Amino acid sequence: MSLFTTAWLPYLIAILASGGMALTGYLTYEKLTLGKVAGCSSGGACEIVLTSVYANVFGIPLTIFGLSLYASVLGTALWPNLGSRRSLGLLGLTTIGAVFSLYLLGLIFFELKAQCPYCLTSVGLWLTLFALSVTYVIKGPLEQRKWAIQVASLLALTTALGATGLYAIQKNTPRSLTDSTFPELKSIPESQ
Repeated sequence: MSLFTTAWLPYLIAILASGGMALTGYLTYEKLTLGKVAGCSSGGACEIVLTSVYANVFGIPLTIFGLSLYASVLGTALWPNLGSRRSLGLLGLTTIGAVFSLYLLGLIFFELKAQCPYCLTSVGLWLTLFALSVTYVIKGPLEQRKWAIQVASLLALTTALGATGLYAIQKNTPRSLTDSTFPELKSIPESQ
């Protein structure tokens, strides 16, 4: 049995989504506790990205949204009895993740000029998850493929427009309004 049969794809997608959850979970923890990201120097790319005005959406760390989206992919991949709806759901979720990741990739290369290895890994995960989801849909019935292309196209366009609007808001928002809404975490004393 080939690794890319319909039967194995959801499990492969689930494994990669779990990796994405671990990655974004770790970054969320470091962001909320103001910790130092492992493997990144002080003032390095990771710190630049995690402390930029683009790291929060209305005061909520962007990593929380990434963690939630990876969790949704994991749940959809493993949820029993979804049948043909599984491939459509996975394609929809991974389209959102891939398109938004490309937006973030543009930010880190052109706006922040800081290539955070964790962020680049997440972009790679989303693009891989998207490619696997496309493969999963292609192996389905022709009627389902047509529907999936329409849904994925609509979600890609909506995500791109949303990212463009978010960029405009974040770029023009004073730094104090984009900081985390968890100020109590900044006042937690170091353990002795």
